[in-house]
Amino acid sequence: MNRKISRKISACMIFLVLSSSVLLAWSCSHAYSTQYIRQVDTQVSAMFDTASLTLRDNIYHLYRSVSAVASNPAVRTIYCQDQTGKKDAAFLENLRVMDTLFTTFLQNTSWAENIALLCPGGQVYSTYQNGWNYTAGQFSEELEQTSIAWLRPRESVFLISSGETIPICFPLRMVSSASFCVNQSPDMTLAVYLNLNTMRSVLEQFNTVADSDIYLADSLGRPITLEEDAPLFPSLTEEAFRTRIVQCGDYSCFNTRIDGADYRVSACPVDGSSLYLVHVFPYRAVHRAVADIYATAAVAAGLTMLAAVFLSLQLASTITVPIRSLLGQVGRIRAGDYDIRMVTRYDDELRQMDIALCDMAHMISNQIDTIQKTEELRRKIQLEAITDQMNPHFLYNTLDCIYWEVLNGHSKNAADMISSLAQFLRLTLNHGHEMMELPGVLQHTGEYVNIINLRFRSRVRFVYTIAPELETFLLPKSILQPLAENSILHGFGGEQGDPTVADPRISVICRQEGDRVLLLVRDNGMGFDPAAVERLLTLPSDHVGLYNVVQRLRFVFGDRFTVTASSIPYYQNEIRFEIRPPFPAPAQTE
Repeated sequence: MNRKISRKISACMIFLVLSSSVLLAWSCSHAYSTQYIRQVDTQVSAMFDTASLTLRDNIYHLYRSVSAVASNPAVRTIYCQDQTGKKDAAFLENLRVMDTLFTTFLQNTSWAENIALLCPGGQVYSTYQNGWNYTAGQFSEELEQTSIAWLRPRESVFLISSGETIPICFPLRMVSSASFCVNQSPDMTLAVYLNLNTMRSVLEQFNTVADSDIYLADSLGRPITLEEDAPLFPSLTEEAFRTRIVQCGDYSCFNTRIDGADYRVSACPVDGSSLYLVHVFPYRAVHRAVADIYATAAVAAGLTMLAAVFLSLQLASTITVPIRSLLGQVGRIRAGDYDIRMVTRYDDELRQMDIALCDMAHMISNQIDTIQKTEELRRKIQLEAITDQMNPHFLYNTLDCIYWEVLNGHSKNAADMISSLAQFLRLTLNHGHEMMELPGVLQHTGEYVNIINLRFRSRVRFVYTIAPELETFLLPKSILQPLAENSILHGFGGEQGDPTVADPRISVICRQEGDRVLLLVRDNGMGFDPAAVERLLTLPSDHVGLYNVVQRLRFVFGDRFTVTASSIPYYQNEIRFEIRPPFPAPAQTE
Protein backbone atom coordinates (compact mmCIF):
# COMPACT_ATOMS: atom_id res chain seq x y z
CA MET A 1 0.00 0.00 0.00
CA ASN A 2 2.81 2.36 0.90
CA ARG A 3 4.48 1.74 -2.43
CA LYS A 4 1.31 2.63 -4.36
CA ILE A 5 0.84 5.86 -2.42
CA SER A 6 4.48 6.83 -2.87
CA ARG A 7 4.22 6.26 -6.63
CA LYS A 8 1.12 8.46 -6.87
CA ILE A 9 2.78 11.28 -4.93
CA SER A 10 5.93 11.03 -7.03
CA ALA A 11 3.99 10.98 -10.34
CA CYS A 12 1.94 14.09 -9.47
CA MET A 13 4.95 16.09 -8.34
CA ILE A 14 6.99 15.04 -11.37
CA PHE A 15 4.21 16.07 -13.80
CA LEU A 16 3.75 19.49 -12.21
CA VAL A 17 7.46 20.24 -12.00
CA LEU A 18 8.16 18.90 -15.51
CA SER A 19 5.50 21.06 -17.17
CA SER A 20 6.50 24.20 -15.28
CA SER A 21 10.20 23.54 -15.90
CA VAL A 22 9.73 23.10 -19.66
CA LEU A 23 7.71 26.34 -19.93
CA LEU A 24 10.17 28.29 -17.81
CA ALA A 25 13.17 26.88 -19.68
CA TRP A 26 11.74 27.77 -23.11
CA SER A 27 10.80 31.34 -22.16
CA CYS A 28 14.10 32.05 -20.44
CA SER A 29 16.13 30.51 -23.27
CA HIS A 30 14.31 32.54 -25.93
CA ALA A 31 14.81 35.78 -24.01
CA TYR A 32 18.46 35.14 -23.27
CA SER A 33 19.28 34.06 -26.85
CA THR A 34 17.66 37.19 -28.30
CA GLN A 35 19.56 39.35 -25.84
CA TYR A 36 22.80 37.57 -26.71
CA ILE A 37 22.42 38.21 -30.45
CA ARG A 38 21.79 41.88 -29.75
CA GLN A 39 24.87 42.05 -27.58
CA VAL A 40 26.98 40.48 -30.34
CA ASP A 41 25.74 43.08 -32.88
CA THR A 42 26.43 45.90 -30.44
CA GLN A 43 29.87 44.49 -29.66
CA VAL A 44 30.81 44.22 -33.35
CA SER A 45 29.61 47.79 -34.04
CA ALA A 46 31.56 49.17 -31.08
CA MET A 47 34.62 47.24 -32.14
CA PHE A 48 34.35 48.63 -35.68
CA ASP A 49 34.05 52.17 -34.42
CA THR A 50 37.08 51.81 -32.19
CA ALA A 51 39.19 50.02 -34.79
CA SER A 52 38.37 52.39 -37.66
CA LEU A 53 39.02 55.49 -35.53
CA THR A 54 42.32 54.11 -34.29
CA LEU A 55 43.41 53.13 -37.79
CA ARG A 56 42.38 56.54 -39.17
CA ASP A 57 44.35 58.37 -36.46
CA ASN A 58 47.44 56.27 -37.02
CA ILE A 59 47.26 56.68 -40.79
CA TYR A 60 46.86 60.46 -40.47
CA HIS A 61 49.85 60.48 -38.11
CA LEU A 62 51.81 58.47 -40.65
CA TYR A 63 50.90 60.86 -43.45
CA ARG A 64 51.89 63.88 -41.36
CA SER A 65 55.24 62.24 -40.53
CA VAL A 66 55.85 61.50 -44.22
CA SER A 67 54.98 65.11 -45.09
CA ALA A 68 57.50 66.31 -42.48
CA VAL A 69 60.20 64.12 -44.03
CA ALA A 70 59.37 65.32 -47.56
CA SER A 71 59.59 68.97 -46.51
CA ASN A 72 63.08 68.56 -45.04
CA PRO A 73 65.73 70.55 -46.94
CA ALA A 74 67.91 67.48 -47.22
CA VAL A 75 65.33 65.85 -49.47
CA ARG A 76 65.26 68.93 -51.73
CA THR A 77 69.08 68.87 -51.87
CA ILE A 78 69.10 65.19 -52.87
CA TYR A 79 66.47 65.88 -55.54
CA CYS A 80 68.48 68.73 -57.02
CA GLN A 81 71.70 66.70 -57.01
CA ASP A 82 69.90 63.82 -58.69
CA GLN A 83 68.63 66.16 -61.41
CA THR A 84 72.04 67.80 -62.02
CA GLY A 85 74.06 64.57 -61.98
CA LYS A 86 76.07 65.42 -58.82
CA LYS A 87 74.55 62.60 -56.83
CA ASP A 88 77.52 60.28 -56.35
CA ALA A 89 79.89 62.81 -54.82
CA ALA A 90 77.58 63.76 -51.96
CA PHE A 91 75.96 60.34 -51.40
CA LEU A 92 77.68 59.48 -48.14
CA GLU A 93 77.00 62.88 -46.59
CA ASN A 94 73.38 62.73 -47.74
CA LEU A 95 73.11 59.18 -46.37
CA ARG A 96 74.27 60.35 -42.95
CA VAL A 97 71.73 63.19 -42.88
CA MET A 98 68.89 60.99 -44.11
CA ASP A 99 69.75 58.25 -41.61
CA THR A 100 69.22 60.73 -38.77
CA LEU A 101 65.98 61.98 -40.34
CA PHE A 102 64.66 58.45 -40.95
CA THR A 103 65.59 57.28 -37.41
CA THR A 104 63.50 60.10 -35.95
CA PHE A 105 60.64 59.14 -38.27
CA LEU A 106 60.71 55.46 -37.17
CA GLN A 107 60.84 56.40 -33.50
CA ASN A 108 57.66 58.44 -33.90
CA THR A 109 55.82 55.87 -36.05
CA SER A 110 55.27 52.60 -34.20
CA TRP A 111 53.92 50.61 -37.13
CA ALA A 112 56.73 51.48 -39.56
CA GLU A 113 59.66 49.11 -39.83
CA ASN A 114 61.66 51.07 -42.43
CA ILE A 115 61.50 54.05 -44.77
CA ALA A 116 63.39 54.61 -48.00
CA LEU A 117 63.87 57.53 -50.38
CA LEU A 118 63.92 56.21 -53.95
CA CYS A 119 65.57 58.47 -56.53
CA PRO A 120 64.89 58.05 -60.25
CA GLY A 121 68.63 58.35 -60.80
CA GLY A 122 69.12 55.00 -59.09
CA GLN A 123 70.17 55.99 -55.58
CA VAL A 124 68.38 54.61 -52.49
CA TYR A 125 68.52 56.13 -49.00
CA SER A 126 67.26 54.09 -46.05
CA THR A 127 67.94 53.49 -42.39
CA TYR A 128 69.35 49.99 -42.94
CA GLN A 129 71.62 50.99 -45.81
CA ASN A 130 74.99 49.53 -44.85
CA GLY A 131 76.79 50.93 -47.86
CA TRP A 132 75.78 50.82 -51.54
CA ASN A 133 73.78 47.60 -51.33
CA TYR A 134 70.46 48.88 -52.75
CA THR A 135 69.56 50.42 -56.09
CA ALA A 136 66.36 51.79 -57.49
CA GLY A 137 66.07 48.71 -59.66
CA GLN A 138 65.14 46.70 -56.60
CA PHE A 139 62.14 48.97 -56.01
CA SER A 140 60.63 49.10 -59.46
CA GLU A 141 57.06 48.55 -58.23
CA GLU A 142 57.35 51.44 -55.77
CA LEU A 143 58.70 53.79 -58.44
CA GLU A 144 55.86 52.88 -60.84
CA GLN A 145 53.20 54.34 -58.52
CA THR A 146 51.78 57.68 -59.60
CA SER A 147 49.65 58.22 -56.50
CA ILE A 148 49.73 57.25 -52.84
CA ALA A 149 49.32 53.46 -52.91
CA TRP A 150 49.27 50.53 -50.44
CA LEU A 151 51.00 47.57 -52.08
CA ARG A 152 50.57 43.86 -51.35
CA PRO A 153 52.53 42.39 -48.40
CA ARG A 154 55.92 40.96 -49.28
CA GLU A 155 59.29 40.12 -47.81
CA SER A 156 61.44 43.21 -47.24
CA VAL A 157 64.57 43.59 -49.33
CA PHE A 158 66.40 45.27 -46.46
CA LEU A 159 69.04 43.45 -44.46
CA ILE A 160 67.22 43.93 -41.17
CA SER A 161 63.61 42.77 -41.23
CA SER A 162 61.25 40.92 -38.88
CA GLY A 163 59.20 39.28 -41.66
CA GLU A 164 56.74 40.54 -44.24
CA THR A 165 56.08 44.24 -44.71
CA ILE A 166 53.31 46.34 -46.28
CA PRO A 167 54.85 48.95 -48.60
CA ILE A 168 53.14 52.37 -48.81
CA CYS A 169 54.34 54.54 -51.70
CA PHE A 170 54.32 58.35 -51.52
CA PRO A 171 55.35 59.97 -54.85
CA LEU A 172 56.77 63.36 -53.78
CA ARG A 173 54.84 65.24 -56.46
CA MET A 174 51.67 64.06 -54.67
CA VAL A 175 52.93 65.39 -51.30
CA SER A 176 52.04 69.03 -50.90
CA SER A 177 54.98 69.74 -48.56
CA ALA A 178 57.43 68.75 -51.31
CA SER A 179 56.65 71.74 -53.54
CA PHE A 180 59.99 71.49 -55.30
CA CYS A 181 58.87 68.23 -56.87
CA VAL A 182 55.26 69.05 -57.72
CA ASN A 183 54.40 68.36 -61.39
CA GLN A 184 58.06 67.43 -62.03
CA SER A 185 59.20 64.38 -63.94
CA PRO A 186 60.90 62.08 -63.22
CA ASP A 187 59.57 61.81 -59.67
CA MET A 188 61.10 60.79 -56.32
CA THR A 189 59.24 58.36 -54.05
CA LEU A 190 59.18 57.91 -50.31
CA ALA A 191 58.40 54.25 -49.46
CA VAL A 192 57.29 53.40 -45.93
CA TYR A 193 57.31 49.73 -44.94
CA LEU A 194 54.86 48.72 -42.20
CA ASN A 195 55.53 45.60 -40.12
CA LEU A 196 52.82 43.09 -41.08
CA ASN A 197 52.98 41.22 -37.74
CA THR A 198 52.56 44.50 -35.86
CA MET A 199 49.48 45.33 -37.95
CA ARG A 200 48.02 41.90 -37.24
CA SER A 201 48.63 42.29 -33.51
CA VAL A 202 46.96 45.71 -33.48
CA LEU A 203 43.89 44.34 -35.26
CA GLU A 204 43.66 41.32 -32.92
CA GLN A 205 43.62 43.72 -29.98
CA PHE A 206 40.47 45.24 -31.43
CA ASN A 207 38.88 41.85 -32.03
CA THR A 208 36.87 41.21 -28.87
CA VAL A 209 34.47 38.72 -30.50
CA ALA A 210 35.48 35.09 -30.06
CA ASP A 211 36.05 32.77 -33.06
CA SER A 212 36.06 35.67 -35.53
CA ASP A 213 38.59 37.18 -37.97
CA ILE A 214 39.39 40.85 -38.56
CA TYR A 215 41.68 42.10 -41.31
CA LEU A 216 42.56 44.96 -43.65
CA ALA A 217 41.76 44.66 -47.37
CA ASP A 218 43.25 46.69 -50.20
CA SER A 219 41.35 48.80 -52.75
CA LEU A 220 40.36 45.62 -54.64
CA GLY A 221 39.05 43.92 -51.52
CA ARG A 222 41.99 41.52 -51.26
CA PRO A 223 43.10 40.64 -47.68
CA ILE A 224 46.36 42.30 -46.64
CA THR A 225 46.84 41.38 -42.99
CA LEU A 226 45.06 37.98 -43.02
CA GLU A 227 47.50 35.07 -43.10
CA GLU A 228 47.40 33.01 -46.28
CA ASP A 229 47.16 29.72 -44.35
CA ALA A 230 44.00 30.89 -42.58
CA PRO A 231 41.06 28.49 -43.27
CA LEU A 232 38.90 31.25 -44.81
CA PHE A 233 41.62 32.89 -46.93
CA PRO A 234 40.73 31.18 -50.27
CA SER A 235 37.04 32.07 -49.91
CA LEU A 236 37.76 35.67 -48.89
CA THR A 237 39.85 36.25 -52.02
CA GLU A 238 37.11 35.20 -54.45
CA GLU A 239 35.97 37.98 -56.77
CA ALA A 240 32.31 37.89 -55.70
CA PHE A 241 33.20 38.34 -52.06
CA ARG A 242 35.75 41.10 -52.80
CA THR A 243 33.19 42.96 -54.91
CA ARG A 244 30.77 43.09 -51.99
CA ILE A 245 33.56 44.49 -49.78
CA VAL A 246 34.46 47.23 -52.25
CA GLN A 247 30.78 48.20 -52.64
CA CYS A 248 30.21 48.48 -48.89
CA GLY A 249 29.94 52.30 -48.83
CA ASP A 250 30.35 53.90 -45.41
CA TYR A 251 29.38 50.69 -43.55
CA SER A 252 27.96 47.41 -44.72
CA CYS A 253 26.80 44.27 -42.92
CA PHE A 254 25.67 41.19 -44.81
CA ASN A 255 25.28 37.44 -44.32
CA THR A 256 27.05 34.94 -46.55
CA ARG A 257 27.74 31.23 -46.74
CA ILE A 258 31.35 30.05 -46.82
CA ASP A 259 32.34 26.38 -47.04
CA GLY A 260 28.86 25.29 -46.02
CA ALA A 261 28.70 27.50 -42.91
CA ASP A 262 26.87 30.78 -42.27
CA TYR A 263 28.93 33.92 -41.59
CA ARG A 264 28.09 37.52 -40.75
CA VAL A 265 30.43 39.99 -42.51
CA SER A 266 30.92 43.63 -41.55
CA ALA A 267 33.03 46.04 -43.63
CA CYS A 268 33.81 49.75 -43.77
CA PRO A 269 36.43 51.92 -45.53
CA VAL A 270 39.31 53.29 -43.49
CA ASP A 271 39.38 57.08 -43.75
CA GLY A 272 42.51 58.55 -45.25
CA SER A 273 43.44 55.40 -47.20
CA SER A 274 42.19 53.05 -49.88
CA LEU A 275 41.85 50.24 -47.33
CA TYR A 276 38.82 48.44 -45.96
CA LEU A 277 38.37 47.06 -42.45
CA VAL A 278 36.63 43.66 -42.60
CA HIS A 279 35.25 41.51 -39.80
CA VAL A 280 34.05 37.92 -40.43
CA PHE A 281 32.02 36.33 -37.66
CA PRO A 282 30.81 32.68 -37.85
CA TYR A 283 27.18 32.14 -36.93
CA ARG A 284 28.17 28.84 -35.40
CA ALA A 285 29.46 30.82 -32.41
CA VAL A 286 25.99 32.37 -32.00
CA HIS A 287 24.36 28.99 -32.53
CA ARG A 288 26.70 27.44 -29.99
CA ALA A 289 25.98 30.19 -27.47
CA VAL A 290 22.24 29.83 -28.01
CA ALA A 291 22.58 26.06 -27.70
CA ASP A 292 24.48 26.57 -24.46
CA ILE A 293 21.68 28.77 -23.18
CA TYR A 294 19.09 26.14 -24.03
CA ALA A 295 21.29 23.41 -22.54
CA THR A 296 21.71 25.39 -19.35
CA ALA A 297 17.98 25.87 -19.14
CA ALA A 298 17.44 22.17 -19.77
CA VAL A 299 19.94 21.27 -17.06
CA ALA A 300 18.24 23.63 -14.65
CA ALA A 301 14.88 22.07 -15.49
CA GLY A 302 16.32 18.61 -15.07
CA LEU A 303 17.83 19.47 -11.72
CA THR A 304 14.53 20.90 -10.58
CA MET A 305 12.77 17.74 -11.67
CA LEU A 306 15.34 15.61 -9.89
CA ALA A 307 14.82 17.64 -6.74
CA ALA A 308 11.08 17.04 -7.01
CA VAL A 309 11.64 13.32 -7.50
CA PHE A 310 13.96 13.27 -4.52
CA LEU A 311 11.44 15.04 -2.29
CA SER A 312 8.65 12.70 -3.34
CA LEU A 313 10.78 9.65 -2.71
CA GLN A 314 11.78 11.05 0.67
CA LEU A 315 8.15 11.49 1.56
CA ALA A 316 7.30 7.95 0.53
CA SER A 317 10.37 6.39 2.15
CA THR A 318 9.89 7.65 5.72
CA ILE A 319 8.69 4.14 6.57
CA THR A 320 10.30 1.91 3.96
CA VAL A 321 13.86 3.22 4.41
CA PRO A 322 14.09 2.39 8.18
CA ILE A 323 12.73 -1.09 7.47
CA ARG A 324 15.35 -1.61 4.73
CA SER A 325 18.02 -0.43 7.16
CA LEU A 326 16.90 -2.92 9.78
CA LEU A 327 16.96 -5.68 7.17
CA GLY A 328 20.51 -4.62 6.36
CA GLN A 329 21.41 -4.97 10.06
CA VAL A 330 19.97 -8.48 10.07
CA GLY A 331 22.03 -9.31 6.97
CA ARG A 332 25.22 -8.11 8.69
CA ILE A 333 24.48 -10.28 11.73
CA ARG A 334 23.82 -13.24 9.44
CA ALA A 335 27.22 -12.61 7.77
CA GLY A 336 28.98 -12.59 11.16
CA ASP A 337 29.36 -8.82 11.63
CA TYR A 338 28.04 -8.01 15.10
CA ASP A 339 29.51 -4.50 15.38
CA ILE A 340 26.32 -2.64 14.45
CA ARG A 341 24.90 0.70 15.53
CA MET A 342 21.35 2.03 15.60
CA VAL A 343 20.20 3.27 12.20
CA THR A 344 16.79 4.78 12.97
CA ARG A 345 16.43 8.48 13.83
CA TYR A 346 12.95 8.87 15.25
CA ASP A 347 11.59 7.68 18.59
CA ASP A 348 8.92 5.28 17.34
CA GLU A 349 8.22 1.55 17.18
CA LEU A 350 10.98 1.02 14.62
CA ARG A 351 13.42 2.66 17.03
CA GLN A 352 12.52 0.12 19.71
CA MET A 353 13.05 -2.71 17.25
CA ASP A 354 16.43 -1.22 16.32
CA ILE A 355 17.49 -1.07 20.00
CA ALA A 356 16.49 -4.71 20.57
CA LEU A 357 18.40 -5.81 17.45
CA CYS A 358 21.58 -3.99 18.53
CA ASP A 359 21.38 -5.47 22.05
CA MET A 360 21.01 -8.96 20.62
CA ALA A 361 24.01 -8.48 18.29
CA HIS A 362 26.21 -7.20 21.12
CA MET A 363 25.17 -10.13 23.33
CA ILE A 364 26.08 -12.63 20.59
CA SER A 365 29.40 -10.85 20.04
CA ASN A 366 30.26 -11.02 23.75
CA GLN A 367 29.42 -14.73 23.88
CA ILE A 368 31.61 -15.43 20.85
CA ASP A 369 34.50 -13.49 22.42
CA THR A 370 34.14 -15.49 25.64
CA ILE A 371 34.18 -18.78 23.74
CA GLN A 372 37.25 -17.72 21.72
CA LYS A 373 39.15 -16.64 24.83
CA THR A 374 38.29 -19.91 26.59
CA GLU A 375 39.44 -21.94 23.58
CA GLU A 376 42.68 -19.92 23.32
CA LEU A 377 43.37 -20.46 27.03
CA ARG A 378 42.75 -24.19 26.61
CA ARG A 379 45.15 -24.37 23.68
CA LYS A 380 47.79 -22.43 25.59
CA ILE A 381 47.49 -24.74 28.64
CA GLN A 382 47.69 -27.78 26.39
CA LEU A 383 50.75 -26.41 24.57
CA GLU A 384 52.49 -25.65 27.87
CA ALA A 385 51.66 -29.14 29.11
CA ILE A 386 53.26 -30.65 25.99
CA THR A 387 56.34 -28.45 26.43
CA ASP A 388 56.69 -29.47 30.06
CA GLN A 389 56.75 -33.20 29.15
CA MET A 390 60.56 -33.09 28.81
CA ASN A 391 61.96 -36.27 30.35
CA PRO A 392 63.04 -35.31 33.92
CA HIS A 393 65.54 -38.21 33.85
CA PHE A 394 67.77 -36.08 31.59
CA LEU A 395 68.12 -33.39 34.27
CA TYR A 396 68.57 -35.94 37.08
CA ASN A 397 71.15 -37.95 35.15
CA THR A 398 73.05 -34.77 34.15
CA LEU A 399 73.22 -33.56 37.76
CA ASP A 400 74.25 -37.03 38.95
CA CYS A 401 76.99 -37.13 36.30
CA ILE A 402 78.25 -33.70 37.43
CA TYR A 403 78.27 -35.01 41.03
CA TRP A 404 80.49 -37.97 40.13
CA GLU A 405 82.74 -35.88 37.95
CA VAL A 406 83.38 -33.59 40.92
CA LEU A 407 84.03 -36.55 43.26
CA ASN A 408 86.45 -38.06 40.76
CA GLY A 409 88.34 -34.79 40.45
CA HIS A 410 87.31 -34.12 36.88
CA SER A 411 86.63 -30.47 37.59
CA LYS A 412 87.10 -29.41 33.96
CA ASN A 413 84.41 -31.78 32.70
CA ALA A 414 82.15 -30.83 35.60
CA ALA A 415 82.59 -27.13 34.84
CA ASP A 416 81.85 -27.67 31.13
CA MET A 417 78.75 -29.68 31.96
CA ILE A 418 77.51 -27.03 34.42
CA SER A 419 78.12 -24.27 31.84
CA SER A 420 76.29 -26.18 29.09
CA LEU A 421 73.44 -27.13 31.45
CA ALA A 422 73.06 -23.49 32.60
CA GLN A 423 72.96 -22.28 29.01
CA PHE A 424 70.55 -25.10 28.12
CA LEU A 425 68.17 -24.21 30.98
CA ARG A 426 68.40 -20.45 30.22
CA LEU A 427 67.39 -21.06 26.62
CA THR A 428 64.64 -23.41 27.78
CA LEU A 429 63.10 -20.70 29.98
CA ASN A 430 63.42 -18.05 27.18
CA HIS A 431 62.25 -15.24 29.51
CA GLY A 432 58.81 -16.81 29.67
CA HIS A 433 58.22 -16.62 25.89
CA GLU A 434 56.94 -19.68 24.07
CA MET A 435 58.41 -18.66 20.68
CA MET A 436 62.15 -18.34 20.00
CA GLU A 437 64.18 -17.17 17.03
CA LEU A 438 65.74 -19.95 14.95
CA PRO A 439 69.38 -19.30 16.03
CA GLY A 440 68.32 -19.68 19.69
CA VAL A 441 66.54 -22.96 18.96
CA LEU A 442 69.66 -24.36 17.28
CA GLN A 443 71.91 -23.12 20.09
CA HIS A 444 69.62 -24.84 22.63
CA THR A 445 69.92 -28.12 20.70
CA GLY A 446 73.70 -27.69 20.45
CA GLU A 447 73.99 -27.27 24.27
CA TYR A 448 72.00 -30.48 24.70
CA VAL A 449 74.41 -32.36 22.41
CA ASN A 450 77.41 -30.91 24.34
CA ILE A 451 75.95 -32.19 27.62
CA ILE A 452 75.34 -35.68 26.16
CA ASN A 453 78.89 -35.79 24.75
CA LEU A 454 80.29 -34.95 28.21
CA ARG A 455 78.05 -37.50 29.92
CA PHE A 456 78.59 -40.40 27.52
CA ARG A 457 82.17 -39.52 26.60
CA SER A 458 80.89 -39.50 23.02
CA ARG A 459 81.89 -37.35 20.06
CA VAL A 460 78.64 -36.59 18.29
CA ARG A 461 79.04 -33.55 16.06
CA PHE A 462 76.20 -31.06 15.78
CA VAL A 463 76.30 -28.72 12.77
CA TYR A 464 73.71 -26.43 11.22
CA THR A 465 73.25 -23.84 8.46
CA ILE A 466 70.75 -20.97 8.44
CA ALA A 467 69.78 -18.87 5.44
CA PRO A 468 70.30 -15.15 6.25
CA GLU A 469 66.63 -14.33 5.67
CA LEU A 470 65.64 -16.83 8.43
CA GLU A 471 67.68 -15.28 11.26
CA THR A 472 64.50 -13.89 12.86
CA PHE A 473 62.19 -16.79 11.98
CA LEU A 474 60.22 -17.94 15.06
CA LEU A 475 59.75 -21.53 16.27
CA PRO A 476 58.49 -23.00 19.55
CA LYS A 477 61.40 -23.13 22.01
CA SER A 478 63.33 -26.43 22.45
CA ILE A 479 61.45 -27.87 19.45
CA LEU A 480 64.49 -29.62 17.92
CA GLN A 481 66.00 -31.07 21.12
CA PRO A 482 63.77 -34.19 21.13
CA LEU A 483 64.88 -34.99 17.58
CA ALA A 484 68.56 -34.72 18.54
CA GLU A 485 67.84 -36.94 21.57
CA ASN A 486 66.28 -39.61 19.32
CA SER A 487 69.28 -39.50 16.98
CA ILE A 488 71.72 -40.02 19.87
CA LEU A 489 69.74 -42.71 21.76
CA HIS A 490 68.38 -44.69 18.81
CA GLY A 491 70.63 -43.78 15.88
CA PHE A 492 74.07 -43.78 17.55
CA GLY A 493 73.44 -46.44 20.26
CA GLY A 494 73.03 -44.11 23.25
CA GLU A 495 75.56 -44.38 26.10
CA GLN A 496 77.23 -47.52 24.74
CA GLY A 497 77.58 -46.03 21.24
CA ASP A 498 77.42 -47.77 17.89
CA PRO A 499 80.89 -48.76 16.70
CA THR A 500 79.53 -48.92 13.14
CA VAL A 501 79.21 -45.14 13.08
CA ALA A 502 82.74 -43.79 12.85
CA ASP A 503 81.82 -40.11 12.78
CA PRO A 504 78.36 -39.57 14.36
CA ARG A 505 76.89 -36.35 13.09
CA ILE A 506 73.61 -34.46 13.48
CA SER A 507 72.98 -31.66 10.98
CA VAL A 508 70.16 -29.15 10.68
CA ILE A 509 69.61 -27.24 7.43
CA CYS A 510 67.30 -24.20 7.46
CA ARG A 511 66.48 -22.63 4.12
CA GLN A 512 63.67 -20.94 2.20
CA GLU A 513 62.25 -22.12 -1.12
CA GLY A 514 59.78 -19.66 -2.58
CA ASP A 515 57.41 -18.70 0.20
CA ARG A 516 58.07 -21.94 2.17
CA VAL A 517 60.50 -22.54 5.02
CA LEU A 518 62.25 -25.94 5.13
CA LEU A 519 63.82 -27.49 8.26
CA LEU A 520 65.86 -30.64 7.53
CA VAL A 521 67.09 -32.63 10.56
CA ARG A 522 69.59 -35.33 9.47
CA ASP A 523 71.92 -37.90 11.05
CA ASN A 524 74.10 -40.76 9.80
CA GLY A 525 73.01 -43.36 12.36
CA MET A 526 71.53 -46.82 12.01
CA GLY A 527 68.34 -45.43 10.45
CA PHE A 528 64.64 -46.17 10.91
CA ASP A 529 61.55 -47.34 9.14
CA PRO A 530 60.03 -44.14 7.57
CA ALA A 531 56.49 -45.54 7.69
CA ALA A 532 56.83 -46.37 11.39
CA VAL A 533 58.28 -42.93 12.14
CA GLU A 534 55.40 -41.18 10.32
CA ARG A 535 52.94 -43.20 12.45
CA LEU A 536 54.81 -42.12 15.57
CA LEU A 537 54.60 -38.50 14.44
CA THR A 538 50.80 -38.61 14.17
CA LEU A 539 49.71 -41.05 16.92
CA PRO A 540 50.51 -40.97 20.66
CA SER A 541 52.92 -43.71 21.80
CA ASP A 542 55.76 -44.33 24.19
CA HIS A 543 57.91 -42.06 21.98
CA VAL A 544 56.32 -38.86 23.27
CA GLY A 545 59.25 -36.73 22.03
CA LEU A 546 58.48 -37.10 18.33
CA TYR A 547 54.74 -36.82 18.87
CA ASN A 548 55.08 -33.71 21.03
CA VAL A 549 57.27 -32.01 18.38
CA VAL A 550 54.60 -32.50 15.73
CA GLN A 551 51.76 -31.41 18.03
CA ARG A 552 53.54 -28.23 19.14
CA LEU A 553 54.26 -27.26 15.53
CA ARG A 554 50.67 -28.02 14.57
CA PHE A 555 49.40 -25.81 17.42
CA VAL A 556 51.46 -22.90 16.06
CA PHE A 557 51.18 -23.33 12.27
CA GLY A 558 47.98 -25.39 11.89
CA ASP A 559 47.47 -26.95 8.46
CA ARG A 560 50.33 -24.86 7.05
CA PHE A 561 52.78 -27.41 8.49
CA THR A 562 53.76 -30.85 7.03
CA VAL A 563 56.37 -33.43 8.12
CA THR A 564 57.92 -36.33 6.19
CA ALA A 565 60.64 -38.90 6.99
CA SER A 566 63.21 -40.75 4.89
CA SER A 567 66.08 -43.09 5.82
CA ILE A 568 69.27 -44.43 4.23
CA PRO A 569 70.95 -46.26 7.19
CA TYR A 570 74.43 -45.08 8.12
CA TYR A 571 74.30 -42.45 5.35
CA GLN A 572 71.43 -40.02 5.73
CA ASN A 573 68.31 -40.29 7.85
CA GLU A 574 66.09 -37.21 7.52
CA ILE A 575 63.04 -35.63 9.18
CA ARG A 576 61.74 -32.89 6.85
CA PHE A 577 59.53 -30.06 8.10
CA GLU A 578 57.84 -27.74 5.57
CA ILE A 579 56.09 -24.58 6.81
CA ARG A 580 53.98 -22.25 4.64
CA PRO A 581 53.07 -18.60 5.37
CA PRO A 582 51.83 -16.63 7.16
CA PHE A 583 54.58 -16.83 9.78
CA PRO A 584 54.63 -15.48 13.37
CA ALA A 585 55.90 -11.92 13.58
CA PRO A 586 59.26 -11.29 15.33
CA ALA A 587 57.52 -8.84 17.69
CA GLN A 588 56.18 -11.83 19.64
CA THR A 589 59.60 -12.27 21.17
CA GLU A 590 59.65 -8.83 22.77
